[in-house]
Amino acid sequence: MTAIEGASAPMIRLDGIGKTYGDFTALHRTDFSVRRGEFLTLLGPSGSGKSTILNLISGATGVTSGRIFIDGRDVTEVPARERGIGMVFQNYALMPHMNVFDNVAYPLKIRRFPKAEIADKVRDVLARVGLTSFEARKPRQLSGGQQQRVGIARCIVYSPKIILMDEPLGALDKNMRDQMQEEIKRLHTELGTTIVYVTHDQEEALNLSDTVCLMESGRVAQIGPPEELYFSPANTFAAQFIGESNLFDVVSVGDGLLRSSDGAIFRPARSASAEKKVLVRPEKLRIISEERLPTGGVNTLSGEVDHVSFVGGMTRVTARRTNGATFVAKSISERAALRVRPGDWLHVAWDEGDVILLNG
Repeated sequence: MTAIEGASAPMIRLDGIGKTYGDFTALHRTDFSVRRGEFLTLLGPSGSGKSTILNLISGATGVTSGRIFIDGRDVTEVPARERGIGMVFQNYALMPHMNVFDNVAYPLKIRRFPKAEIADKVRDVLARVGLTSFEARKPRQLSGGQQQRVGIARCIVYSPKIILMDEPLGALDKNMRDQMQEEIKRLHTELGTTIVYVTHDQEEALNLSDTVCLMESGRVAQIGPPEELYFSPANTFAAQFIGESNLFDVVSVGDGLLRSSDGAIFRPARSASAEKKVLVRPEKLRIISEERLPTGGVNTLSGEVDHVSFVGGMTRVTARRTNGATFVAKSISERAALRVRPGDWLHVAWDEGDVILLNG
């Protein structure tokens, strides 16, 4: 974590903020805080409310209800330009007629920084983002990743307390996205700035964030550390949106056991009460031989292999049970999964601690 220890007030506090457009509610009343130096990602599908929150924090959009506090100050009615917030956009938003140096220097010039100080700050920030030798180039002479680095440099050059990033890597290819994620993580560590980041890419959110705020239909579905959302999803939506899932409707059959509608038997590590579903992540399913199937079939599944996908370090296997229901197993590629072929009969097992109980 990079949050500054001992800081009393959060850097951002949202107190019952909401946003409506006529009869449409883009964001229901929402409360949460962002710590100083925290990297919080707003994650969710299109229309879930994540960009609405970003626009409300930035001041680009006014709230319908609630209050927004930045560094303990109520900024609900404060114009965007006076909130001390930096913004990085998906489309880079660079000025095409200016070279790299002038694009980065622009926020300092409009704030009337001395010329010598502008030059020093621009050189320093371009070195941070690896663009020292690109000062004279125009945006059209840069790759997408380089343009986004210029956008980040322009944002951080005047040391804003908060940086908002609106899907900044959405226009890049996978290799460049991975590279830029590492650059953003490094900059966050070095600068200690509070960052609120918007994405619909779950892997990006898990990789970058101290905290993930998962949005659904204008509401917060779950908020917490990435590992919490993955290993302890609050509900079915969170389980399905974060990672791949094997989900089963279950009922209690006594003796600490649960049975799914297709006959699978689960023994969770903790006793179940009102749970209606269980989740087992595909990577928790161990491929085993028929001889190793436990008596009673507890925490096991069997099915005919439909499809095998080699995806680099992992192999993904989809199998179909006799009733037509499917399940997915993932294994490290050099292990047994590489020997599995469509049409084979597959047996998998998992540990009690890998059974995740869901209430809805």
